Amino acid sequence: MHHERSEDRLTLRLTQDFNLMAVKQIEPLAEDVQHIRLDLSDVRLLDSEALMLIDRLQRAGKTVRLHSPPPLFYEMIEVLELESVFDVDTLVQ
Repeated sequence: MHHERSEDRLTLRLTQDFNLMAVKQIEPLAEDVQHIRLDLSDVRLLDSEALMLIDRLQRAGKTVRLHSPPPLFYEMIEVLELESVFDVDTLVQ
C-alpha cells in the first residue's frame, strides 16, 4: 500500500486485496483527515471489512472516493442490497 498525505487529504493506492489486513493499516492513517481517496485499480478482491470501513469513514463525516474499484465491489453492493447505504455514483470517481 502506498499513501500520500497533504493537509486534510489522504490518497491511498492499495496494491493487494482490500481486506481486514488493509483496513487495519488504513484506519490509523485516516483518523485525522477529512478527504480520503482509495485507488483500487490493483485490487482484485475485497471483503465485507472493506465495505464496513468505507461506511464507518462516511458516518464519521469523511468524504470517501474510490478510484477503479473491482467488479466485485459492485456485485457485493447489489447482492447485499446496500444501494441505500452506498451512493455508488458519488462514491466512485
